[in-house]
Amino acid sequence: YPKDELAPNALYWKGETYYSEDDFAQAVLAFREVTGKYPKHDKAASALLKLGMSYERLGDKENARFYLKALTDDFPGSAPAGLARPMLDRLGS
Repeated sequence: YPKDELAPNALYWKGETYYSEDDFAQAVLAFREVTGKYPKHDKAASALLKLGMSYERLGDKENARFYLKALTDDFPGSAPAGLARPMLDRLGS
């Protein structure tokens, strides 16, 4: 049910499941689906954070920085952006 109001949440939690199982490549795909299909949804900021975290765990610091920076630019006052800022500092933005 891709048009259901809970679809963004379902996709986000699908990504969280992959992330918790250390399947970061699949987590990236799920979180990118959230941000691609529902860029203004409440879960988009959290999905951007988890994208950055997933890419970092995959050893891809460039993409990790890209998504964390997108988060701080697009959702500057959000709680996920607050978590992203120290990560960006650590990654050498």
